[in-house]
Amino acid sequence: QWVNDMAHAHAHACELSVEFETRKDVSTFLKVMEENGYHMLNMGISTMDEEDDENVIRMDISLELAPGTERQELYRLLMKQRGIVYVDMHV
Repeated sequence: QWVNDMAHAHAHACELSVEFETRKDVSTFLKVMEENGYHMLNMGISTMDEEDDENVIRMDISLELAPGTERQELYRLLMKQRGIVYVDMHV
């Protein structure tokens, strides 16, 4: 039990907002996150109707960075994924 608590203390949470083109991009993103060891703590999804009729899907996410990973790595991972229109990482 003690070991588990220690590991938890080292994990750092990261808040971010990500905007996706389609629902499919959202599920791809979730799969990629899981495969890379990121642990989702909290997620809120909202659909925004932009002026030009594009339904951008916005997600506000709180996740736990995998031990030993930095925010930059997460950011690069997100930048590589197609279908992500915007990433805002809250410090």
